[in-house]
Amino acid sequence: MAFVKDIRIEDNATPAAATSRIVAQRLGRSLRERFQDFIHKRECEPSQNDYDVKMASRAIAAFSIYNLAVVDDLTAGQSVCDSSEDGAIDALCVNHSEKRVVIVQSKFHREGNSTWTRDDFLAFKDACEKLQLEEYYRFDPILQRMADDIEVGLESQDYKFLFVMAHTGKRGAAETILSDMQRWQDELNSAALAPANTPQDDLPFQVHLASAEDLTEWLQAGTHVNIDLDDVEIEHYGQKNEPYQAFYGHISGDQVLEWWAAHGTRLFSKNIRNLLGSTDVNESIADTAINHPEMFWYYNNGITLLVSDILPHRRNANRGATRGTFKFSNASIINGAQTVSTIGQTFKFISEENINTLDQIKIPARFIKVADIENAEVATAITKANNHQNRVLGRDFASQHPEQLRLSKELAVGHLEK
Repeated sequence: MAFVKDIRIEDNATPAAATSRIVAQRLGRSLRERFQDFIHKRECEPSQNDYDVKMASRAIAAFSIYNLAVVDDLTAGQSVCDSSEDGAIDALCVNHSEKRVVIVQSKFHREGNSTWTRDDFLAFKDACEKLQLEEYYRFDPILQRMADDIEVGLESQDYKFLFVMAHTGKRGAAETILSDMQRWQDELNSAALAPANTPQDDLPFQVHLASAEDLTEWLQAGTHVNIDLDDVEIEHYGQKNEPYQAFYGHISGDQVLEWWAAHGTRLFSKNIRNLLGSTDVNESIADTAINHPEMFWYYNNGITLLVSDILPHRRNANRGATRGTFKFSNASIINGAQTVSTIGQTFKFISEENINTLDQIKIPARFIKVADIENAEVATAITKANNHQNRVLGRDFASQHPEQLRLSKELAVGHLEK
């Protein structure tokens, strides 16, 4: 991450590379194409002459949210609140699962050699201070609708606030601006009584400066998600070894709730559509879970996960197939996102009654071992096939196309020959 404390004065003093313009334009195009379908078009219609520039700036904000708020592309795009009424905040996201609030100001610089100005910083700092004072009326309506979520973060000592300035320009900022930014972070954490030796990742208030270099590194790194599921209990399980290893059976609702509480939407990093929002299907799932938990196995299609490795517990051999314990590495739910999220949201407040209900919920589950790097096309084919149960649009498959996967790995925007 682009912590302001890690940036040196020399970083900004170094002349921009000869390829900076190419890198900036590639970043703008790549991020715009990735996020524009999820970002609002107010004051930014495709017919406008400056559409590409405006949307690229918004896409940079979305990409910063994606990486630092740890959410999916859809959520990141919907977090963008850039407009003439944005009050100097271009995107904001509250991730309750991760307990973090990310606030972004973004700029797309075509030439790639620009730097932050003092006015940029002061406007953003002032906006963040007004946000902490809960003066929501000063900001875009999209941000105003997040007021309740923001207040949860402000009222809890467990939430981290990340203030992010991201652009396609040079790394860092001029000496006076950089020192002011670093001092701002110190003041925020001092007021929050954070111990002086607190690791940067654990600071309650963090200031980040993301440059074209940082954005490129994020793109080259790919997904930010790597989830291992330990001690997963599968009841009445079976095994399939050819052509790919897989275990199947059913899992209990309390395990699904634990996954959701720990990882949230990161569980669906390879899912074509991720969450579809409030739907009749979700309402039906919730109704069954609450009122007919004993029928859940009969009514529900279940969930399918791709994993990179499977480690059965050594005691499984002595217990038969009635119940087995497994560790699944790099797990992602490719089908069943609505089931998992609905259970997570329905039972997020634990009570004795909820615990009893969750024990009764049994969910069909499959864990398929397919390493993404070695079998990218197979993983994509399984993901696509598992999502044909409901109507899926062509654009839903775009990010899973083998060519897109290849390009994302080999031609990540900043990968240039010298």
